[in-house]
Amino acid sequence: MPSIMIHGHLHSSREDNERNRAKGIFRYDCGVDANDYAPVHIADIISFFEESRRS
Repeated sequence: MPSIMIHGHLHSSREDNERNRAKGIFRYDCGVDANDYAPVHIADIISFFEESRRS
């Protein structure tokens, strides 16, 4: 798996993360506003990208 860029504070949405994944962009906004105002565990971020590789 390529490296994953994890960042926050862009005021994006979960859909932005999903669009990036669909385009093969391994960038994840971990800011709370993009994740139902909750922290995200690193294992969940890795799983998020691994799902696209299984399809």
